[in-house]
Amino acid sequence: ELSPVFRVVIKTTAPLAPVIVSVDGKTTQGFTISKTNPTVAGTAEALSTVEIFNGSTSLGNTTTNAAGNYSFIPASLADGNYALTAKAKDLAGNISVASNAFSFKIDNSAPLAPVIVSVNNITIQNQIINNNKPPIAGTAEPNSTVQIFRDTTSLGFANVDAVGKYTFIPTVALPDFAIKKKKKTK
Repeated sequence: ELSPVFRVVIKTTAPLAPVIVSVDGKTTQGFTISKTNPTVAGTAEALSTVEIFNGSTSLGNTTTNAAGNYSFIPASLADGNYALTAKAKDLAGNISVASNAFSFKIDNSAPLAPVIVSVNNITIQNQIINNNKPPIAGTAEPNSTVQIFRDTTSLGFANVDAVGKYTFIPTVALPDFAIKKKKKTK
């Protein structure tokens, strides 16, 4: 008499590399966020375990559902640049190659106060000028926005370029007063 059938599935082929579809809901790379535990979402072989890496450091793992979708929320990440990759491990223990990297930056730190470098191209303070729409130039955190104030009244905003410089030219004639600056929260 024959024994009962003993079935086993042999699988030696590694799963395809996972795909990181989005981080914090953003599908394009190179952005900056302040959230320290952004959701990483993607696709991989159905019912596989997906491990998320920043460089060679594992951030943790999650599992895909029957449709092959996964979502992962890391522990709090520090400020810095990230290039996340993912690897999938199937039920047989085969491990995929790493996914393409998904790059972004976390910046959760308050910027340093901006600095007014010149008013009307004059770099020495307490000078008297006769231009009531003087260009105001300064430095601040690159790619941020600076708000210029007269006491507590906003005069407007200036975008800071990639090297940390800004110029603001008032759109209306200014009365006699002292100019102050303030950093706008991102």
